[in-house]
Amino acid sequence: MEIKTKYDVGQKVYWVSCYDGLYRVEFSEIKSINFGSKAFEKYEVGNTYRAENNLWTNFEEAKGDARQLQEKKHTNNLHIIDEYLDPDRKF
Repeated sequence: MEIKTKYDVGQKVYWVSCYDGLYRVEFSEIKSINFGSKAFEKYEVGNTYRAENNLWTNFEEAKGDARQLQEKKHTNNLHIIDEYLDPDRKF
């Protein structure tokens, strides 16, 4: 039985990580492939597992996704700040 995947073990790919609210584009090789999970194929990269649709071979595509995620996070954070009320207000 032959199983085909989009990426192979040892192939270097780009992926997006988030630490302390900052999205970054990472570049590392695929260490293993896990079959049968919720996403059907999960790839181990950078000591974490990523779905196939969260991996790229093109840096510009990964960068565009990271930018989109960062803009969404900033928009949500600004919305939260806009909802703050003055704690010294009079009722």
